[in-house]
Amino acid sequence: MSIIYTSTLAISAILSAVFTMAVRALAIRHRCVDVANNGRHAHLKSVPRLGGIAIAAGFFGAAIFALHLRGGVLADSVLGLRSLASATAAVLLILLLGLYDDLFHVGPYAKLFVEGTAAAWMYFADFGVPSLAQFTTHSALRTLVTLLVNVCWILVVTNAFNLIDGLDGLACGCALIAVTAIFISVPAGGSSILGLLALALAGSILGFLPFNSHPASIFLGDSGSLFIGFVLGALSLNTRPDSTGVARITFLVAIVLIPLIDLLWTVVRRFVGRKAVFRGDADHIHHRLTSCGFSHRDAVLTLCGISAAAACLATLSLRAHWIIGLLLALVLAGAWFGLQRLGYPEFAEIVAAFQKLATLRSSITNNLLIRQGIAMLRGMPADLPQICHVLRLTLEPLGFSGVSFHIFSSAGERTIEFASRKSNGGIVVQYWRPQAFSRVEYELRLLLTSRSGISIGDLRLSRERAASPQRFDMNLLCNDFRSAVAGALERSVFDFSTMQRIQFIPQSRSSSRLPQAILPRN
Repeated sequence: MSIIYTSTLAISAILSAVFTMAVRALAIRHRCVDVANNGRHAHLKSVPRLGGIAIAAGFFGAAIFALHLRGGVLADSVLGLRSLASATAAVLLILLLGLYDDLFHVGPYAKLFVEGTAAAWMYFADFGVPSLAQFTTHSALRTLVTLLVNVCWILVVTNAFNLIDGLDGLACGCALIAVTAIFISVPAGGSSILGLLALALAGSILGFLPFNSHPASIFLGDSGSLFIGFVLGALSLNTRPDSTGVARITFLVAIVLIPLIDLLWTVVRRFVGRKAVFRGDADHIHHRLTSCGFSHRDAVLTLCGISAAAACLATLSLRAHWIIGLLLALVLAGAWFGLQRLGYPEFAEIVAAFQKLATLRSSITNNLLIRQGIAMLRGMPADLPQICHVLRLTLEPLGFSGVSFHIFSSAGERTIEFASRKSNGGIVVQYWRPQAFSRVEYELRLLLTSRSGISIGDLRLSRERAASPQRFDMNLLCNDFRSAVAGALERSVFDFSTMQRIQFIPQSRSSSRLPQAILPRN
């Protein structure tokens, strides 16, 4: 069996290298090249594309060689010749799609439709998870769910490798690591043809990689990146059918970790930035690495090294499930640290949004406190001491350190005070804590208006420099709460229709802590 595997690998590598040189010469002759310094591309000279033809030639050549072997190689295979023929047609459809996109152009929605059709074709060719019986016992629904899972996974992997193909050798390096992990994970008693197909793809990548390494003399193009991603997605779904669901999902995600993170992050940041999701840009992870000072080669080696480490842990996790938790923790910590260090403004904004969510509970509690204060001010037969009590109960937990009323009368502006605390200007203001008087940073002024629309003064709320952040609905405080205070004040001691008759009794040092305001008798 080792001779068969070695022969398959060698044949695919040789065919891929030979076809790469031929396709490169043909592409240069017919000017099928990526122009230098064209938008997102980092190369300094025009480079031929259509590398997918060489990859496909090596893959199919080695696969045909394996199919014609004697000695019962396919006897234990769960994949029949009919399934292989159907799968070959689906893979050829993806190759033709990529070639057409390289030569002309295919819109994103048309491309997704063709990819989805080919992915569904692969499922009915028995390349994929056969059944997800744990979700439902209904046969038709189970088939639909299984089909959607298979199609979505193949689409994700296909387009992930299409997006990661932004630096020379990066897509090929990540694909080689992933297909090696797939080959290792194929159980000894499983499908031998699955291992041979994995080796055929690995050999074709090995034969192409020297020509695609920096500085590349030929690119994969969409034909190569779509082809590699599609075959990888289909092969990965057939690995380790005997493993548990969590271990299998972990393995699938880890072997394509870097392309998958780049794809998901690209969708998220474009959505957050209100950019077209399908429009290309030069802000992928590999672009950010080069912008941060990494050389082209160092960026590729770094990303491939991370991908290799994740694939190794994922392969080990199939046999030692405790590694799954370690792998998950490393992936989350690495993604957080990496995206933060790369300086994405979208990441900083998302972190700030989650921090706001973390404080949502305290915001809700404070808003409930304001609403309770509104209800008390509106429902009680208010007098001034009660108003003062409700204001302190409501505003002190919100971080306010004091309040004062400034009421307008014919004699000018007056101040109704709560406590005996004087400033140098002689204005008496209430503070919950006397030491806060010297630490006031700003005041919030709320205009008080009577029911008839007469402006009667304002309520001023003071905050200290060391106060906690404002975590409440400012509109609720400035509208409903302000209106409730004005209404309670109007009901308590003042007749605003005869404001000129109001007399104020100044607070003395020996007076009670709450002032009094009286109306003269008629």
